[in-house]
Order: sequence, then C-alpha cells, then structure tokens
Amino acid sequence: MRVGLVVDSACDLPSDYIRSHGMFVLPISVRVNDELFVDSRDPQATLNFLTRDLLHRDSGAEAVPYPAEDIARVFLEEVVPQYDYAICLTITRARSRIFDNVIGAERIIRLESKAVREQLGEPGLFVMRVINTETLFTGQGVLAAHAIRLIRQQVEFDELYQRIEAMTANIFTYCVAPDTYYLREQAREHGDRSLSWATSLMARTLNVVPVICVHADAACLVARARSFDRGVQRVFAHAVSRLHEGLLEPTICISYAGNPIAVETMPGFAELSRVAREYGVEVLVTMMSLAGAVNTGPGTLTLGLASPSHEFSG
Repeated sequence: MRVGLVVDSACDLPSDYIRSHGMFVLPISVRVNDELFVDSRDPQATLNFLTRDLLHRDSGAEAVPYPAEDIARVFLEEVVPQYDYAICLTITRARSRIFDNVIGAERIIRLESKAVREQLGEPGLFVMRVINTETLFTGQGVLAAHAIRLIRQQVEFDELYQRIEAMTANIFTYCVAPDTYYLREQAREHGDRSLSWATSLMARTLNVVPVICVHADAACLVARARSFDRGVQRVFAHAVSRLHEGLLEPTICISYAGNPIAVETMPGFAELSRVAREYGVEVLVTMMSLAGAVNTGPGTLTLGLASPSHEFSG
C-alpha cells in the first residue's frame, strides 16, 4: 500500500522535512497590489518577498487558492503516478476555500486517475481523502507530522484517515503578531471577529500584543502581553506546560514571518528546547509560508502542538 501525504503551502514545516518525508505541496497564489506570487514553500523566495517590504496595511494583499482544475492537474501529474492512496490536509475551511477546491478536484481526479494508472500498468483505483485540519500554519505542520508517523507504521488506510481526522480536535495554533491592526484587517476579510476594534486600538496605544489561538475552525483571544517578546515568551511557556502534561504528538512546530534564525534568541525558546529534549519531542522551526505572512503580517510567530487540553497557561 503506497500512501502519499499532500499539504497546502500554508502548512508550516521546514522545506528539508517536507522533502525528506516525500510530502507533496499544493501551491497557493498570493496577490499584492498588481503582482502575483506563487507560494510553494521556497524559504529563499519567501525571505526575498519579505525583505521587499510589500506587506503593509494598504497593500490589499490576499492569498488566492488554486482552482479545482489546477489542483486536479497537480494530483494527476505528481501524486497519482506514485501512490495508490493519498491523504490531503488543508488549512482551516473557515479561512480559505482550499478545502472546498480540493473536494471539487477530487471528482475530476476520480474520473481521470483510472486512465493514468492503466497507462502505468498499475491495477486498481486511486483513492484519496481530504481533511480540514480546522487550524492553520504550524498546527497543520503538527498534524502532518502525525500523519507521517502513522503512514510509516503502515496503518490501514481507512484507520489512517480516521485517526488523522480525530487528531484535528487536539491541534492548537498560537499566534503572536506585532502589527495588530494588520492582523485585525486581514481577519475581518475572512469574517473573523476574534480581534475586535477595541482590542486593536488598545494594542496600538498601549503596546499590548494579543495572543490568538486557532482551534476547531475558530480563533479566540487567549492572552494579552505588554510586548511582542513577552507574548512570544508566554506562548513558549505554555508549550512547556503542555510538554509536562503530555503531548499527543511528539512534535512542536514554530514558524516566523522573517528569518527563522531569530527564533533561537527569543525569550523562552532555550527553555522550551531543553524541556522538549527531555521528553523526546522534536521542535521544528521554519520560515512562515508566504500565505501565512500575508494573513498575519511580517514578524509574526506561530506555534502549533497537539494537546488534550487547550487552557492557556503561559
């Protein structure tokens, strides 16, 4: 049984991790003013984009998911020839049309994959399942790491699908953004009211930074910090407390909308790394996807983990 894992480019994992585990990435287009960029999780291209300082409050930046026809083409050319089965993990349906577009693509793939497999002399049908991760960015990364672990254990496909989908209920993504106004305006574009005008005003006037948690297709404010550094420190402290409690997947993902080397010197990261090593938990640090940076703003940090509890303790 050959099983492939497909993620969209908003899934924050290091590019070498993606390559070494044979994952496929569905690109997302990003439109800024009159320019169109393709986000395929190329860290250098993303860093070049960020250094151009294109993302600001009036840039009108938006992430544009591939239409169903283009997604089907990617599957038929790159996934179907190599695998008998595939699991596709998408960013929360509440923030993007990617899930719906992949569902639309699935119908095309079902009709055309048989001919592709016959040409290659492969018996049987190609089977795929699509999972709304109900979260975003590093949370998607944690769920993908969990899926890779189960695939390597050669879990039967129907059980594999059920176990990955069940884990979505325990995935939490925490976000700390230095530009609260930018974050609020982008959230409003997606119908998210978790960051109110009053909170945004308070953040700008008093230098208070909100900590947002994305879980189960919803975003909520879980803490306020006096500065970006303090907000990050509180998120790292929360992750340490979850480590002591016990994670459901031994992976923590961290992404930064900038050079990820900066994460190593952020307050609380050294302690998080130390405790993670004690528990045998892998900490993966990566540059945030271009789509993620467009949605949250430059300099934003997110952390994803899988925990039986979400009560914020940072």
